[in-house]
Amino acid sequence: MGYMVPPAREIPGELDRDSAISVHIQLREVLRNYVLNHSKAGRQLPSERDMAAHFNVARMTLRQAVEALVEEESRWRSATWARWPRATWPRGGA
Repeated sequence: MGYMVPPAREIPGELDRDSAISVHIQLREVLRNYVLNHSKAGRQLPSERDMAAHFNVARMTLRQAVEALVEEESRWRSATWARWPRATWPRGGA
């Protein structure tokens, strides 16, 4: 039995295009909420392409948000963060 990558539509949250907060920062927070509150530990994120389409953002914007989370995780590994193996982060389309 193969492991299924979850669809991006499972990620709750929306982006406010009229906000003074950058889209990639908003997206980082949406993804953080998903990982901490809705996803199982070690579960793979949806594909980069699927998430970019779901949130209607460029893949580079999505990549910025994901890389910011990975960087934060490496700084806070010993705090309350779950460990997110780099292999579980999306690297391209599905």
